[in-house]
Amino acid sequence: MTTKVIFNVDAKAKVLAMKEAKKQGLTLSYFLSQTVHELAQGERRVEVVETLNKKTIKSILQARKDFKAGKNISASFTDPKKALQWLHSK
Repeated sequence: MTTKVIFNVDAKAKVLAMKEAKKQGLTLSYFLSQTVHELAQGERRVEVVETLNKKTIKSILQARKDFKAGKNISASFTDPKKALQWLHSK
């Protein structure tokens, strides 16, 4: 038994995906069907990779710079109460 899956996708992405599938001798429908089947069988792993914006990249680079300079680094704690005391003392 089969069923239909309907979802929205960017029109340009669809056209490019159809062209790529055709280059590989496939239809987009067949490719998507096989991908869903592989995912259902646990044969395909999907990872979402988030693109960082400029502000986030700048913050990460600054944090690395601070770490190398020994700035803005907290002490190591095993007791949560001591960690909170340290935070509130700053």
